[in-house]
Amino acid sequence: MHARAKKTAEERFWPKVDKNGPVPDCAPHLGPCWLWKAFKFWDGYGSFLYRGLAGARAHRASYEMFVGPIPPGLCVLRRCNVRACVNPDHLWVGTKKQNSEQMVAQGRQQRGVERYNGKLTDAQCQEIRDRYDAGEHPRDIAKDFGIIRRYALAVGRRERRAPQGEPQ
Repeated sequence: MHARAKKTAEERFWPKVDKNGPVPDCAPHLGPCWLWKAFKFWDGYGSFLYRGLAGARAHRASYEMFVGPIPPGLCVLRRCNVRACVNPDHLWVGTKKQNSEQMVAQGRQQRGVERYNGKLTDAQCQEIRDRYDAGEHPRDIAKDFGIIRRYALAVGRRERRAPQGEPQ
């Protein structure tokens, strides 16, 4: 009986990729996305066994295999905004701050009731601000909205949940 040759990461990678994904509207010059067809985490990012790490993010493995090492402390970001994309031409390294800024700029930031733990819509936040500006006590506002007084105060003072498009 012969031992089967161990496949390289690259040999295991290609069967899990569809190179005919959509061309991103935001960067059509980059060509089509390469979509990860294998297991994806709940958040849409691909999972790949890479360098002995089960559950490594597929886009990070792609970057390392086809571009080079990821400097410590940096993230792998996408120009295309497609979480399942592993096309190295769509990937770049950046800081966590750049990652957050890109998320906000591309409208991917979950706000209010879109978040898994969100309670307030933008309209409710505006009502809280209006009532706070009119002099109503945050305790009374909080009771009406089912939130804690400290959060009602922060929204009223505009320290939390700035309206869409305004800086926080």
